[in-house]
Formats: sequence, structure tokens, C-alpha cells
Amino acid sequence: MVAVAVCTKRLGLVVFCQAELIYFAVKTLKPPRTIPQIQHQVSEIIQEIIAEFTPEEVVLKLPGKQQAKSKNLLTAVNQIKQEAQAAGILWQEISFEQVKREFCLDGKPNKTNVFKTIVRNYPELKQFVNHPSRWQTEYYNSLLSAAAVGFYILNKSSNKNSSKQN
Repeated sequence: MVAVAVCTKRLGLVVFCQAELIYFAVKTLKPPRTIPQIQHQVSEIIQEIIAEFTPEEVVLKLPGKQQAKSKNLLTAVNQIKQEAQAAGILWQEISFEQVKREFCLDGKPNKTNVFKTIVRNYPELKQFVNHPSRWQTEYYNSLLSAAAVGFYILNKSSNKNSSKQN
């Protein structure tokens, strides 16, 4: 599975093989970020990921209310969906609000607590949490958000499979 969190300037990408994290990256979209350029760059990135990892599913972090106002961001999201469909891959969108509710049962439902859960399960991502500068935090939030939505789907799938076996 490929999990993607789209921001206006970048994509956070995480690839899982079952529950194992096998690839993670932040891909920055180069200026000028015009609609045709975004479509082209996102298309190239997603085609590379699909060619290298042959995922069965693409999971997208659903844009938040403010993000949904950005034409560039929606263009990137739609391009990912088109690439998945062209490759015959299922895709779905997951709200980060759902993820927060699922992973923050004991604490406040916020990004910080979600990212703590992700790092507990994938310690290799710890290096991307708690950066002193705002730009680093924003940069890596896309990666951690992608990991969170992917982990959420993995948990839902494993819970569904275990209940089918009972």
C-alpha cells in the first residue's frame, strides 16, 4: 500500500508491505507550481512509486477544510487518483480527523499524539518529529501524516481480518 499526504508544495509518501514500512519520502514540487506543472510532477512521482513497488492500494489523506480551497492541492490529489485508476489500483481517502480519533483514545486528539503513536510503531520515523524550526516541522508533517493514514488503514484491515477469522 502507498499512503500519500498532499500539501501545496510537497507530497509525503509512505509505502507499506503488509505492516512493514519499506519506503518513506517527502517529494517537493518544483516551482513554478502551475496546474500543468503540478499535474506533470505528481504524475511522474506516482508513476515511479507504482513502477517500483506495485502497490495494491493508494490511500490519500483527505484535504482539510482550508486545504480544500487550494486549486493546486486539489489538482495534485486528483492527479494521484487518475494515476491509480490508470494503473488499475484501488484508492481511498481518509480524513485525518478519523485518524486522530482512532489513535488518541487516551489523550487529546491532535497531530502530536498521532505522531507519537506512529513513532512507537515505526521508530525509524522518530528523526522526523520535534524539529526546532517551523519549516522543518511543516516539511515532515506531510511524511508523518501519510504514515498515520496508512497505519490507520493497516489497523482497520487487520481488525477486519481478525474478526473474519473468529
